[in-house]
Amino acid sequence: MRYYPIFLDLKNKKCVVIGGGSVAERKAITLLSCNADVWVISPEITPRLKELAKKKKLRYIKKRYEDRDIKDAFLVVAATNNRDANKAVFAAAKRYK
Repeated sequence: MRYYPIFLDLKNKKCVVIGGGSVAERKAITLLSCNADVWVISPEITPRLKELAKKKKLRYIKKRYEDRDIKDAFLVVAATNNRDANKAVFAAAKRYK
């Protein structure tokens, strides 16, 4: 295994989830349980994510991902169903670290 699992204090930290499907939903809900400041960026999201955004539990940015979207994020989760998009998010995150 190349990566080691770690525990992070995410309280009030900006965590950006790229994607709006079921995987993104699970990741966002997990981040919310850690009291993170969760931002979801995707043209479309699940009904549950819409509900959480409506209740102001997370911030929803309805748009396609751009590299600058993660510039000030503490943690970034690439949760799209597009391998190339996920790779682009990873590459951008490495540049901003």
